Amino acid sequence: MTLVRAFLLSCVVALVAMPASAYTFPTPKGFDNRVAFWKNVYAVWSVNQIAFHDDQDFDIVYRVVKVPARGKTVKGKTRKQAIKAAKEELVAALDRLAKKKPTSAKGLSGVDKDVFLALKNVKRKDKYKRKNHIRLQNGLRERFRHGWTQAGAFEGQVRAYLKKAGHPEDLVALAYVESLMTLKVRSHAGAQGIWQFMPATGREYMQINEVLDERNDPILATIAAGKYLNTALKKVGPWPVAITSYNYGRAGVRRLIKQAKSNDLAVILKKAKAKRFGFAGRNYYASFLAVTQVLKNPQAYFPGAKQIAPWSYDVVRLPKAVKATALTKKGAVNKADLKRLNPALRYDARRGKLTLPAGIPLRIPKGTSSTFMAKAGSLKGKSKKSKAPGSYKVRRGDSLYRVAQKFKVSRTALAQANGISRNAGLRRGQRLKIPGHKVRYSLLPEARGMAMPASVDTGVRLASSTSHAKKGEEVKVAMADATPAKKRRTRRHTKRKRAVDKAREQEHGRVKVTLVSSVAVMEPPSTELPAVDAMVGDLALPTVDVLTMAAPVEGVTPAHEVPDVSADAPDELPTS
Repeated sequence: MTLVRAFLLSCVVALVAMPASAYTFPTPKGFDNRVAFWKNVYAVWSVNQIAFHDDQDFDIVYRVVKVPARGKTVKGKTRKQAIKAAKEELVAALDRLAKKKPTSAKGLSGVDKDVFLALKNVKRKDKYKRKNHIRLQNGLRERFRHGWTQAGAFEGQVRAYLKKAGHPEDLVALAYVESLMTLKVRSHAGAQGIWQFMPATGREYMQINEVLDERNDPILATIAAGKYLNTALKKVGPWPVAITSYNYGRAGVRRLIKQAKSNDLAVILKKAKAKRFGFAGRNYYASFLAVTQVLKNPQAYFPGAKQIAPWSYDVVRLPKAVKATALTKKGAVNKADLKRLNPALRYDARRGKLTLPAGIPLRIPKGTSSTFMAKAGSLKGKSKKSKAPGSYKVRRGDSLYRVAQKFKVSRTALAQANGISRNAGLRRGQRLKIPGHKVRYSLLPEARGMAMPASVDTGVRLASSTSHAKKGEEVKVAMADATPAKKRRTRRHTKRKRAVDKAREQEHGRVKVTLVSSVAVMEPPSTELPAVDAMVGDLALPTVDVLTMAAPVEGVTPAHEVPDVSADAPDELPTS
């Protein structure tokens, strides 16, 4: 073995042996100015400060202007008017400086002097002639500080589950980039939760149904994010491109790698050309690195700030199918605690418009499990049966395969129910009959080894989702006492995503199932950095603040979902 090979082997061994928490994410060549810019965005500039900068050269920050808060006016100008006036002043100043070509600040004043001093150390000759590359960016300091303080409730668990998935716990910074660690936040495209999963990708890894949207649970979403990133590392390469794929998509990043003939992100940014690979995708990893640096020493940026206390709770499984309002009226759990500790519960489920199924796991305040079970057990149970919708209206981008995945039925069964071929195309607005399917509710991590309550209602069951399993992994699915006919129906699982190879009844009412396939569905690439404003060119967007707080988020119509076309996909095309 040569010395070079021995050295490389020692490096690999050292990397594998390195604890996840000690890992340092690599900084690609030429990224220092980008990272410094985003540190200013997250931890220095206020939400009422607008940075006018070059969208390609991050050494060029022309000026940072204070503007009125949203809905306020200063000197008769609204926020939008103040931003527009500041940009016009900057463009005029650049025109004057381009003609004068000053070598010192002598004789300059006002905006001209400010811009000259800001660009004094910038070497490029066209620094005053790039007005077409002006981009506006507001600061996020207050929002980042608030998100960091509130994240104390669950950030420790998020880090722990990232580490359990084999990732560096500092990967938590990615959740800050996505959502500023704000629960129940949604994007304009329909992404939700601290990890901002789109509906399609959320269904690949979590449960989204009438009662639950697990994208909003920080722990369940973190487990899903860990699995997504494991796949990204295998399919697209090292951390810089794997993290970029979280914004741009795995298929998109693979195309960029193919164009650049390299998986080095610095090379990709220089060589790859893609219309949709815009400002957000090109700066996603740099913003991530900036957040990791801020989180290393938050007190340096937010002196005196403290994170709130971690969640303290018990996990119980509901003994009967009842409404949440019945639980709160009975005093089993406080309404505010139910909402705070169970963010995956949908609005209608919390408000009593839907019945919570027997066996569903809930977080409740620490030390109240005995009282909860006693009071919940004394309630009269509701008869809850999972019903498939009578029909489904085909939307843009749908295919027979996609609809079958959505309702967890086989494509063959769906085709037969509608009298069409398995490979038939669908037209927008077409109505499809949906054969019966089972709605499933997965378990919180602490509840996955917990037996069903003894007092569970006959015929009402809760099955843990196979979406948390890996291919070939055996998963136990808890099932309450039921009639033989219902048990037979329970064994009829689809053989595709979240499908089972065989269902066999075990002792204590348990069924062992095996996941036999997994089909990846990718979200479309985001057009802007999720928690960050983007105003490009001639003030295309009227406002700067983009973090949208939803109340309630459950009513949001899911955005159009795009499959990962470069993955192994069925032989059919979606509707146009």
